[in-house]
Amino acid sequence: MALAASSLLGGLVLRLDREAQGAVTSVPRFILYNHSNGLQNFHLNKSAVRSPTDFTLSGFMTHFEPFKQELTVAQNLFCTAGAHLHGNSSSGLSCTKRGAEISVEGIMEMVVGGPTIDQWIASRLGQSSRLRSLVLGHPFDVSYGNCAQGTISGRAKNEPVYPTLDPVKAHELIFGVQNQDEVLIQLQKSYLDFVKDDIQSFHAQLPGAERQKLEQYLESVREIERSLAGGVAGACPQIGAQEFTQKSEPDIQGELQNSNNPAFWRYMCDLGVAALQCGATQQLSMLHTYGCIHLMYEFDGVSRNHHFDVGHKDEEGTFMDKILGFHAEHVAYMYKKLKDVPEGAGTMADSLLMAWMSDGGGYHHGGNQAHSMIWLGKGNGRLQTGKWHRFVEAVGPNPAQYALGRAHVTTAQALGLELDDFGDGTDPCNGPLPGVLA
Repeated sequence: MALAASSLLGGLVLRLDREAQGAVTSVPRFILYNHSNGLQNFHLNKSAVRSPTDFTLSGFMTHFEPFKQELTVAQNLFCTAGAHLHGNSSSGLSCTKRGAEISVEGIMEMVVGGPTIDQWIASRLGQSSRLRSLVLGHPFDVSYGNCAQGTISGRAKNEPVYPTLDPVKAHELIFGVQNQDEVLIQLQKSYLDFVKDDIQSFHAQLPGAERQKLEQYLESVREIERSLAGGVAGACPQIGAQEFTQKSEPDIQGELQNSNNPAFWRYMCDLGVAALQCGATQQLSMLHTYGCIHLMYEFDGVSRNHHFDVGHKDEEGTFMDKILGFHAEHVAYMYKKLKDVPEGAGTMADSLLMAWMSDGGGYHHGGNQAHSMIWLGKGNGRLQTGKWHRFVEAVGPNPAQYALGRAHVTTAQALGLELDDFGDGTDPCNGPLPGVLA
């Protein structure tokens, strides 16, 4: 016990001292942001792209204007497995066909056909984190047809990872104890709080003179913590647990559907950022909606079902622009929050990579020929940012130039992870996208 306490405290003093001097090496972190209905080309194409480095953002993309030099866009990526009607989302993240139907509480669900890119990355980055991956979502209530997908994220074929939809449970995951085998992670406390019992036991075994030395040693740790003045010991934000009343309203067919709740989603984004700040996880997935979950959005006093009323009837209209703008705003919001958190000689955003994609590769039904990927950040510095790549798009029966799997390989390699191909091999996936990595 004495050896363990001494070793731990010595390591803490070294780490705190290095952080106080700005010598800490930032750890890679990955955020996946996904929502239903595609980042359609006809909306992305409203941004004028004169060359990969010369482009003007328009419409919903203006939320990224402050981070234009940290933005990377890739358009026209095909995913053969995404031809499944409402399996586009899970197939797009795994580059595999959907898994078998399973029954969850009497509801049949189509689940993932292989490891999704967020969980593949989590398995590499999250080995030393308390939560290998944190997956947060927006509440939904769909229980019929092939819309009853419980998630689009999974560790392996037919091994789904369900999002946490309850904000109180999400708060407990991040700030509290899941079970008796896990450690309470609240870095707003002193590092010494985590080994308090061991320290007290060790202290009791020492003679008087040695106790004084230990107390001086512990005080040196506290002094370094205090010297950081809001650094390590104060990095974990204090966010209170909140409950939200979820609103439902009838859609165009008269069916009662859940409504998008901006206050709820902003809170969940705050919790996700806090989880990264607190060191609870290095991989975060924000799954707002997916498949054909019939969520109601409201803008300027007008409510519309994003599935039937927008996806089926008005994909190219201004209401979809507003939906995409809502999500772009939250992607930029999370990135900005992490840019404001000091870490080492820079900020937490320096080693961050965010990937924003959605379940469709173009049109709502069968749109698997024009997937898009939007990245913010450099990861470990390997991504060439400030670039917009419009690859050759699909023409007739011919697929687009590059498979979506190559974007996932690009994501992994930008984080410093070894990955050369991704998916079930249906689509050619020989390395990262050209011209995207440094």
